[in-house]
Amino acid sequence: GPACYGKQGPLTVTDLNLILGKLPVTDFPIPLDKDAALAKLKELHHTIEFETCGNHDLIELAEGYLQIANANMAQAIRTVSIARGYAPEQYLLVSFGVPVLNMPVASLIRLA
Repeated sequence: GPACYGKQGPLTVTDLNLILGKLPVTDFPIPLDKDAALAKLKELHHTIEFETCGNHDLIELAEGYLQIANANMAQAIRTVSIARGYAPEQYLLVSFGVPVLNMPVASLIRLA
């Protein structure tokens, strides 16, 4: 699972949403470890800065990763839907877990 679940998991979309304050932590069924999520993001941040010799803002990096993840999820939905002959913009996106986090994906496929 995600790093924020406290089990040494990788950095995930859940972690990014937690770091960026988009995850309603009071409604979450388990306690979340924001420090663990930040530690994973900082590891990646350090690697990127070392490899690119650049100076990148940690929060901007998290936002960029989340934008990429949302775009990839939206593209996957469009690809599968169109391959089956459906126009995604004519349907609803049913979400599980924390539905508010799927609004950016729905917007990208023109569902919202």
